[in-house]
Amino acid sequence: TYFKDHPEYFVLLNGKRTGVGNHLCASNKEVREIIRKNIESLFASGYDLVQLGQSDGYPGCECDECRKLSNVSGAKDANGKLINEFTGEPIHDLARWVAEQLVDKYPGKYIHLLVYAETSTPPKKFQTYPKNVVCEFAGSASPELISRWDGRTTPGGTVYTPWHWVDFGVGIGVKM
Repeated sequence: TYFKDHPEYFVLLNGKRTGVGNHLCASNKEVREIIRKNIESLFASGYDLVQLGQSDGYPGCECDECRKLSNVSGAKDANGKLINEFTGEPIHDLARWVAEQLVDKYPGKYIHLLVYAETSTPPKKFQTYPKNVVCEFAGSASPELISRWDGRTTPGGTVYTPWHWVDFGVGIGVKM
């Protein structure tokens, strides 16, 4: 497993790296490269749309680099460490980086960004994603949530609605 050989790929919580939940450290350069290569491989093999998102229950990584990415105010804790203000920010930074690496090489191919839980809040440190990013709204399709994302990604996207969330509804609705 990755955790056994590379614990640094996983989130730092309470001073220790943990593989519980398979939550990745979004600022780790090797993790970023693994994700980029994986998505590039899928695009090269013919996929037009590849989803990128955090796993359920993402706790946010407490490593210094993720703290820098997630902190927008400069606020620090009692130990002088930057506070994790927006745990989705490192995930947004990772997704933007991957999209930037692939946008020119794979025109017409899209990263399907999971807008869910930590990533429901649009990024604070940049305004727009590259043109190869579309949103998938999971957990809520409220007009309020969707309007917060206006102008930040390619127009259109999808709404994920599992059948068990609605009375005999369908799984996904595409709006491009």
